Amino acid sequence: MSQRAKKSGEFRDPIAELGALKARPLVAAAEGPSLPPTTETEFRRYRDLLEVAVSLTSSLDLKAILDAIVDGIIRVTSCERGFVILREKDGTFAMFTGRTREGTPWDERGAREISHTVVARVVETHEPFVGADIEKIDDLRGQESILAQKIRSAVCLPLIDQEQLIGVIYADSSFVIPPFGDADRSVLRAFGAHAAVAIARARQHGEILDRGERLEEQNRKLREQLSQHVIMSGMVSRNKRMLDVFSIVEKIAPTDISSVLIHGESGTGKELLARAIHDKSPRRNGPYAAVNCTALPHGLAESILFGHRKGAFTGADSDKEGLFENADGGTLFLDEIGDMPLETQPKLLRALQEKEITRVGEEGRARKVDVHVVAATNKDLPRMVDEGTFRTDLFFRLNAAQLHIPPLRERREDILPLAEYFLQRLADKRRQPVAQLSRDARAFLLGNAWPGNVRELENAMEWALAFQDENGVINSDAFARLSLSSAPATATAENGSLRDMMDQFESRTVREALARNDNNVSATAKALGLSRQMLHEKIKKYGIVTRDV
Repeated sequence: MSQRAKKSGEFRDPIAELGALKARPLVAAAEGPSLPPTTETEFRRYRDLLEVAVSLTSSLDLKAILDAIVDGIIRVTSCERGFVILREKDGTFAMFTGRTREGTPWDERGAREISHTVVARVVETHEPFVGADIEKIDDLRGQESILAQKIRSAVCLPLIDQEQLIGVIYADSSFVIPPFGDADRSVLRAFGAHAAVAIARARQHGEILDRGERLEEQNRKLREQLSQHVIMSGMVSRNKRMLDVFSIVEKIAPTDISSVLIHGESGTGKELLARAIHDKSPRRNGPYAAVNCTALPHGLAESILFGHRKGAFTGADSDKEGLFENADGGTLFLDEIGDMPLETQPKLLRALQEKEITRVGEEGRARKVDVHVVAATNKDLPRMVDEGTFRTDLFFRLNAAQLHIPPLRERREDILPLAEYFLQRLADKRRQPVAQLSRDARAFLLGNAWPGNVRELENAMEWALAFQDENGVINSDAFARLSLSSAPATATAENGSLRDMMDQFESRTVREALARNDNNVSATAKALGLSRQMLHEKIKKYGIVTRDV
């Protein structure tokens, strides 16, 4: 995308941009050398330049252009090998193409060693460098990398497009190449100008194609999301925020990132997400261990996590491995990490940083462990850090990647897919036909607040299954014996202001009325004495789901 488009933020049509891009001419300054060639060598270099320049105009494929540029610089300079490095948007350089005279790849490590000498000079000055015999150049002939590579000659050109350095062309040899005159240097400048424009055009072409492909991929994913829900390790969702979480898991799990912190209310499925990360990671065949930090006794937390030696304390009748050793080569899930005893937190931090643990009673003997830690909490850890109840350094160590699972009340479109998923799973487990939800049961589920989130919904479905009728249908009265709330907690002075209490009462009343009328908006509006428009406004205000019933 062009700088102008980036500044304006306006939508650009990829097809129209492609047409304009192909029409972009090479810069006038690159049409030929400013000084005419006079010797046979200069004529040959000039002829070779023209042939390479013509080849650069015939393609918009970046890889093909880079190959042609490297082959061209080797040909024009009579060098043995060459490479092109290009500047990324963040200002760093990346190796794109390195080749020898024979067309074989040039080892990137060796090429980068050169970049600290000759290339660094060109990047800084934006001026070409030509050294037909480096031994005659005082400040270069003693350079360690040049001596190690046995370089006798080198040529390096800046790639400048619209007054910006976009990369560098480099070539060298282990022998002395024919010297360059002023006309030759003019030829090389022209070569660099041609190459810079060709690269810029190819990059822009690639960005346009990528943007078009991304738009198509986004549209495809959107169509899929609208038509079906996604299941990941027992988690079911069609909610955009949850699908984003699934997408992040797909990206980070294979990288075996050092640690992951999952935040979400109780019952949202944090452990399922941790298991999904393990199952999609390179450690999938390794052990998986889990512990709820709330259940760690203060005096035994260290022993449970790191193990102990026989006789380390009363009751330690034998040597015992801790959870870190149990999970060696795999994943350790630390649920409710916010309840980790404060005195244990420094040792947990050391285990994460040093990848080693010490059993209780084995001071001085460290054991190496290779464990991927996934932690979860329903608490506000940053606030706990401010209050001094959770270590700052441990928080940042755990927070290499953070995932947030929204509560079920914020993704009500997931209620029915989840309910049907649980019924299917129960049917498979019991080898029975799948029970069906009646219209009023579906309305009841959508009208409930689910303060216990997905776990509460799962328990409710297992309960309701026992009360299905003879036709295998679950009606709303199957939930009557459960203490389910059809709205947030009962309004009291503790719930906030008078306006908050009024909103809670109104939300509960609307939800109950919709459930009684099978989610029929017209019938509900009539029962409440409201117009359809007024009811729609309240449905929108309170985030009430009325579809899929």
